[in-house]
Amino acid sequence: MPTVTTTVTSAAASGVTTTVTTTAATPEPEPAAAAAAAGTTAIPNTRKGKCLKNVFGAENVTSFPADADSVSKEWLSAALNAPVESFKTTICAMGQVSNTLLITEIVYTSGAGINTYGMPKGLALKMNKDEEASRKPCSEMCLYTREVYFYSSGIQAEVPVLSPEVYGVWTDGTENDEFNCIMLEDMNQDWKGFSGYDGCPPLKQWVGILGEVQKIHIQYWKSLEIQKPPMSMSGAKFTVDDWRGPISTLPTALPVFRDTITTESYAGKALPSEWQYYFDFMEWMSADNNRRMDAFMNMMEAELADRPMTLCHGDFNCGNFWESKEKPGVYNIADWQLLKMSPIVLDFVTPFATIETDEFTGGKWKQFLLDCYKAYDGTPIATEYPMDMFIHDWKLLQIGFWSFVVPILAGAASLPPGDKRDFTWQKFFPVAGGRFCTLTQELDLWKVARDFLGDEYA
Repeated sequence: MPTVTTTVTSAAASGVTTTVTTTAATPEPEPAAAAAAAGTTAIPNTRKGKCLKNVFGAENVTSFPADADSVSKEWLSAALNAPVESFKTTICAMGQVSNTLLITEIVYTSGAGINTYGMPKGLALKMNKDEEASRKPCSEMCLYTREVYFYSSGIQAEVPVLSPEVYGVWTDGTENDEFNCIMLEDMNQDWKGFSGYDGCPPLKQWVGILGEVQKIHIQYWKSLEIQKPPMSMSGAKFTVDDWRGPISTLPTALPVFRDTITTESYAGKALPSEWQYYFDFMEWMSADNNRRMDAFMNMMEAELADRPMTLCHGDFNCGNFWESKEKPGVYNIADWQLLKMSPIVLDFVTPFATIETDEFTGGKWKQFLLDCYKAYDGTPIATEYPMDMFIHDWKLLQIGFWSFVVPILAGAASLPPGDKRDFTWQKFFPVAGGRFCTLTQELDLWKVARDFLGDEYA
């Protein structure tokens, strides 16, 4: 009888740290073609929806797994339009917006009239978060909609960078695609990933890495195409409306985040100075029901709306790109949930969460940004968006961006005990979060915010 083997590991890119493997026999499914023709009712444990893309000719398979545990041989056979005999799954612990399930060692049924030549032996399923506390904010911010759009609309072929090959896209069909599933190539086969908390590329390598998204900035500089949804939900006007929902919860989410960082990341010990600085700063900003934070976001939005716009990836940290194993220095960019019309500086915010602190402290961040900025030489960006404006806006966005991210991160407090919770709170947040806290302290962003807000909000 065919089998399905499930493996749970703590991280996809950094290797296996904890592994639990189970193998179970599964009943024989009806043939793939019959399951596909029958639609959602023929495949158990799937969610009713619609298929936006399927490269295997199975667009009529409109249902998709309800969660990682619901991925079955029946559904895979239908979605791949080929009879699957067995496979293994690996649940990746990383990812604050989506869950990723690796499916490897796919074995196809052989027999007369069955041709599975060239079919993938492995793939990845990217799905919405299971926990409502994490999923709802991501949905309301259109993060799922943006990635669904990227992989199903054709823009993937237009951007001047490599990205994972897409096999299929499914969504529940709601306005914000709250429940969705994207089938992608298994990047581990030909690409080397980075964990985002250890083994990060050195700073000198980052100049070339950021050159990838800078190609996008140059191609889409002041383009009318980026004024369309979901890259912009407000036409030609830059807004942070998509950030306001999570930010509105900051007064209640911040204490949850701080308490969980204190108790689980630092075992109740005194917080490092960078964390203490960040929390004190954010408590000041969110006091009086977000009075200063709301004013800051309004003022920042108005100021940045006057800048020239381009298309930004939005979350360009080293957990979101891969390096070719065969050709080092060639990169493949993934995770397009924060795709957004914005000033170019948005793509220079999250890299610092995955750059070692000793490489950007002591003022070294400034020379790094100057080196990166040289990629715009000879383009309109160099004259229309000068370096002093770049740094000014970058500091403002460091404040605004992480202010909407913290409530999303706080949603991880609802994770059940286990490997994923341990990885998130004991490994990922202390290290990656400690880096953006260190940058906040290094730049004295509290003073930046006070100066920007003025005496009225002192």
